[in-house]
Amino acid sequence: MVDFANDIYMALHKKQENFPGFTERRNEVLARLEKLQDQSSDIMNLIQDPNVIQQLKQDKLANITFLTENYNVREKKENPSF
Repeated sequence: MVDFANDIYMALHKKQENFPGFTERRNEVLARLEKLQDQSSDIMNLIQDPNVIQQLKQDKLANITFLTENYNVREKKENPSF
């Protein structure tokens, strides 16, 4: 997304160089992306498992119980991605 914003900046300003602070901002974004991917890797692997998906039910309470008992997943109230 930062790269896309930079492309728009260069097109609007008819410049060949990146917007001021581009490299630092891009590095921040990539570091945050890596941190969030690390934090969510366990649950991402779990929900990409077809066997787990097949066992999940439409009832939220049943899903939480199933995931807690079988995969030690705990419901968190906060969302680390925001």
